[in-house]
Amino acid sequence: LRIALTFLAFLFSLCIPTLFSDSQDILTTNVGAVLGAGISSTLFLRNRAARSDRMGKIDREYAMGSLRVKYRGVRTNELAEL
Repeated sequence: LRIALTFLAFLFSLCIPTLFSDSQDILTTNVGAVLGAGISSTLFLRNRAARSDRMGKIDREYAMGSLRVKYRGVRTNELAEL
């Protein structure tokens, strides 16, 4: 969800010069668009990299067989035993 929201914020930042061209100075709207796009794209890339890292960690744990399942807090079993 965060990835989608930051991507939408990036797209909105690109629309700022069109939406606010009449009410502000053209330089101000362009600088706002560039700053908004830069911040949104940085957050987008950071969230995407974090998600890829988490998925990679899960894949490595599954390949090693070290994932464990907890049954109502009583005992744990390896996922391969199920």
